[in-house]
Amino acid sequence: MESGMKSEKEASRSIVDSFARIIRIISIPPVMVTALIIILSVFRFSVFGELCQVLLAEIFLAVFPLLAYPLAYVVKPLRKKGREGEREAAFVLSFIGYLFGFAYSVISGQSEQLVFIYTIYFISVILLIAVNKIIKVRASGHGCSITGPCILFCVAFGAGGLIIGAGMYILVLWASLRTKRHTAREFMLGSIVCGISAFISYIAVFIL
Repeated sequence: MESGMKSEKEASRSIVDSFARIIRIISIPPVMVTALIIILSVFRFSVFGELCQVLLAEIFLAVFPLLAYPLAYVVKPLRKKGREGEREAAFVLSFIGYLFGFAYSVISGQSEQLVFIYTIYFISVILLIAVNKIIKVRASGHGCSITGPCILFCVAFGAGGLIIGAGMYILVLWASLRTKRHTAREFMLGSIVCGISAFISYIAVFIL
């Protein structure tokens, strides 16, 4: 009897753990920003104005960071570091993609809303690199990457966006803690980094 109950608990725990891992995978930064771009292009197309701007946003904000995974596998020193190697490659390629996107949006005179998006991502990766590599305090890139879309959903859709964003945030936070990929402190630090980036970006784009 006890053995049967134990097996059921283990099976239930396995299902929950699998669900948490799936949430972690589908909430990686390239996937989250892709979802953001698709939703905005459908419901707030004026942010982009043209289809080519949608495609460029996908390249700068999603494709560049996504290249970190094959790069970390191909480059032997990074492959030896495992997950840490992926993190390093992600920081570098995210910085390059976000820098290009930010520079392009400013130079080509894109809408304030689109410049705001690029600026948030660009400042976020700079602050994440500073906190993780210079200050040597680990802030979660995952926490930062889920906070960005949540903030932008709120800006674009108001109360409805806030509810959806809060639900996504809580789910991803739970999955990160469940899979032990981040501590609550690391995740929250990543979120704070994104919040600061959004505040600076808002002032720079809409006020100055």
